[in-house]
Amino acid sequence: MKGLLIMFIAGIIGISSTVKDQLTQYWIFDTIVDQTMKVDELAMINGMFKKSSIHLREDGSQTSALMGTVDIGTWDVSDDGKRLILVSANGNSDEVEIIQLDDNYMSIRVDNKFTMKFKKASKEEKEVHHSEIEDKVTEKLEQKAEFEQMSDDFIKVSTNQVAKKWMMDGRDPKPGSSPESAELAKLLMAGSYLHLKPNGKFKLKVLGIKEKGSWNLENGDTQVVTKVNDGENIWNVVSVSNTELVLAKNNDPRRWYFKTK
Repeated sequence: MKGLLIMFIAGIIGISSTVKDQLTQYWIFDTIVDQTMKVDELAMINGMFKKSSIHLREDGSQTSALMGTVDIGTWDVSDDGKRLILVSANGNSDEVEIIQLDDNYMSIRVDNKFTMKFKKASKEEKEVHHSEIEDKVTEKLEQKAEFEQMSDDFIKVSTNQVAKKWMMDGRDPKPGSSPESAELAKLLMAGSYLHLKPNGKFKLKVLGIKEKGSWNLENGDTQVVTKVNDGENIWNVVSVSNTELVLAKNNDPRRWYFKTK
């Protein structure tokens, strides 16, 4: 019985290893595969993903460029070799079903909506795609390093300290943004809030978008974790007083500023 179990585990590891070897490539977008879309819808989505790419490296790191958004992080494969797991720099994890995989093509099913087909990039194609996203990758790496440096200074808090209705008072601007755009962003956030209730429920309103769910303190009480049906956000505590709260969301070093009324 023990021998059969060892053989079964070894078989699973072998499947994942083979899939990993095939996935370790620089993949560039080829086409959307969907039999239900109209021709014009298909053309529009193909255009949106035209310059997309996913670089899956042997060391488990990954760089993805999808619809103009560049991210860095890590990747892995499920034990059965049927799902690609992408973890972004901010800690968010996505699993996509692998529909097709060989030495030249990879097709993945996205949110049970449509299939994205990628092809293995030639040396020339890899250089073109890399040069187009190089600045954004550098920015992400700098952002990650800044967050890791500040993470040592996150503070421990109690439920009594943070269980309040906090009105948003601004957020650090994106690197390189103008003072005018930062001021505009602050105006747009007027009326936004994060309400952490003593009973473990929360409400969030940002730019008219509302969320509600549960919250709790984690990681040595240095993080406020808000949870909704389809995921969670981690709010790292930078500082707190009776009237002010400063948080850093997920792995982004930009600070969010809150105050009581």
